Amino acid sequence: MEKHFHGQSYADFASQFTAEDFNPVEFASIVKVSGAKYFVLTSKHHEGFTMWPSNTSWNWNSRDIGPKRDIVGKQKTVI
Repeated sequence: MEKHFHGQSYADFASQFTAEDFNPVEFASIVKVSGAKYFVLTSKHHEGFTMWPSNTSWNWNSRDIGPKRDIVGKQKTVI
């Protein structure tokens, strides 16, 4: 990190995470066509960033920073 990103922390990159190309319908279709029997969406990262709005992870979730949307909620609607 220090060599390539000059003092930026992991948290500094959250605002750059936009999920602009994430299409839950297309994603579900690809998983289905692949023949996968199941898949696991990482909905909470090891450092606590949640992919849904969270009262316990305020300001560190996909609704408050980055994509500004509920990634998990969108996913549940298409499966």
